[in-house]
Amino acid sequence: MCKKYGAGFVYSEFINVEGISREIPNSMRMLKTVEEEKPVGIQIFGTNLDSIGKSCRILQDKVNLIDLNLGCPVHKVTCTGAGAALLEKPEKLGEIVRTMVKNSSVPITVKMRRADRENPEEGYAQTIKIAKIIQDSGASALTLHGRTVPQGYTGKADWSYIRAVKEALDIPVFGNGDIRTRQDYLDIIKQTNCDAVLVGRAAMTNPGIFREILEGTLPNKFEMFFEYAKLADKFEVITANSASHSVQKLKVMAQHFTKGIEGAARIREAMNTVHSVEGIMCIMDKAKDGRFVVNNQNTKVVKSFYTEESITNKTEQTVEKEIVCSYV
Repeated sequence: MCKKYGAGFVYSEFINVEGISREIPNSMRMLKTVEEEKPVGIQIFGTNLDSIGKSCRILQDKVNLIDLNLGCPVHKVTCTGAGAALLEKPEKLGEIVRTMVKNSSVPITVKMRRADRENPEEGYAQTIKIAKIIQDSGASALTLHGRTVPQGYTGKADWSYIRAVKEALDIPVFGNGDIRTRQDYLDIIKQTNCDAVLVGRAAMTNPGIFREILEGTLPNKFEMFFEYAKLADKFEVITANSASHSVQKLKVMAQHFTKGIEGAARIREAMNTVHSVEGIMCIMDKAKDGRFVVNNQNTKVVKSFYTEESITNKTEQTVEKEIVCSYV
């Protein structure tokens, strides 16, 4: 969907090199792509050089590029020495990038966060030092996220570090962090002169952001949801008879796609009352036509859904709850 709505290229979610090198079924399933997604890259994480080399050899015939993740701040990744933890081990990082380049016929790119230093001058210097190691080790491009590891996904991304790295390197530098609108895109390009912009979390819940960035228009959110549901069924992310975790996944996506629209809170409440794919699709089908109940204070609305007899013996609180979670 991101490619359809204008993304120049896309990466997979990051995958452990141990799973790829051992060809573990779950990891190999995460490598699946379709022609419509190309150019596409696979993002990997890990520290074992043998596993990294083997993974790159396996991947090079499947994708257009391979990306090394140095941006993940999650403890279960950093505690193994991988992800953002490698920012504190520049020599090891250089070894990893060289190993990837040596074992791959497709370009190697790297995504990193800015260095965490109390003194800004030291922060800039360390970030540039790491970036140059990545460049000198053979990477074809570098993505810099404007947050530190301790920030996690909070606070504000500092784009000035992206500009500093762009000015210091010869390879393309991509900017990342806090790109939620077309204006954010225009601002980061102007402020950093970066060669491209990567959109992360915003694209997970709104693939139409790329059309918004490029054309200034946003696709209908309900249409995007139904498109997502169709593709998710086709590629077995969810099915009509799926397990509860798949139903929950579809609920979450429905809530993401409807965020910010009128009546979104009522839609979320209604989602909590259904436990099947069919139920979710029914709610969204009604909501897309504006037939969802949004006014639980109007007694006339009550009577339009319930006869006088049906309301008899119901407490006011019960009736109100049913209205909030009902649709025509």
